[in-house]
Amino acid sequence: MKNGHERTTEILLYLDNALVGRELEDFGTHLAACSICQKRLEKERTLSTMLHEVRPLYPAPRVLRESVDAAAQAFLARSCELNCHRVRCAIPPRADSQHMDREFRSVKE
Repeated sequence: MKNGHERTTEILLYLDNALVGRELEDFGTHLAACSICQKRLEKERTLSTMLHEVRPLYPAPRVLRESVDAAAQAFLARSCELNCHRVRCAIPPRADSQHMDREFRSVKE
């Protein structure tokens, strides 16, 4: 059986409403009886609320946001292609992978 210190992932999933079915029932039962998890849940809930309320002092410049977004898109596309290749997935690689690589290199420079 898990002790309160091994339930961090479940606490975070619970806060995100990502536990369902049997997992939700089991965690709810545990939470009702475990003061350690109850305290940890409240701390995580407080932190989560605080983070949702915080706003940046000023927005990042549009060019920077676009650059970061392009780099992230390229990275994700490349990661998906590599993962599909590794597991011999039935999903074909993207036809425009060379274009994405060029885009990623231009953003990095």
